[in-house]
Amino acid sequence: MDDMKTRRIEDGAFPVDEELAGVVPMAMPAEQATLTAHIKEYGQKEPIVLWKGNVVDGRCRQKALVSLGRHISYKELDSGLSRSDVEVYVKAVNTRRNLTSSQKVAAACKEYLRSKGVTTQLKVAKSWGISTRILLNAIWLHELDSSIIQTVFDGGTIAI
Repeated sequence: MDDMKTRRIEDGAFPVDEELAGVVPMAMPAEQATLTAHIKEYGQKEPIVLWKGNVVDGRCRQKALVSLGRHISYKELDSGLSRSDVEVYVKAVNTRRNLTSSQKVAAACKEYLRSKGVTTQLKVAKSWGISTRILLNAIWLHELDSSIIQTVFDGGTIAI
């Protein structure tokens, strides 16, 4: 990663690579409000991460900064990295953050379904720190009603 740089707010927000950044869900409204208030009081602590000019990590930070009219500190990943390398990076830096267990399961399910035939259930499950059995249950739920997984991924609740 290159050194940290600053984008002036007058230059606008960076475009977002929704597929790569979307490996993890956006913050819930209350979480976004808390993040925005924290950045307002203490400033931006972690840079936005770009790959080929697009945000791959830090959508919520960027949203907060734009709403506050603040400049955006950012770092760039090496443009020579492969898309799959960047996906691994995004997942790695975000699994240490505040994803619920359910969101991790939903993210693993979405990843497995997106990459079906390219990777194994075991590999995906291990990369998210869940069991293969739980991943299989999530896949079954997705087949039953695909909106369930997206709702859980987005932090919503499901009535049983």
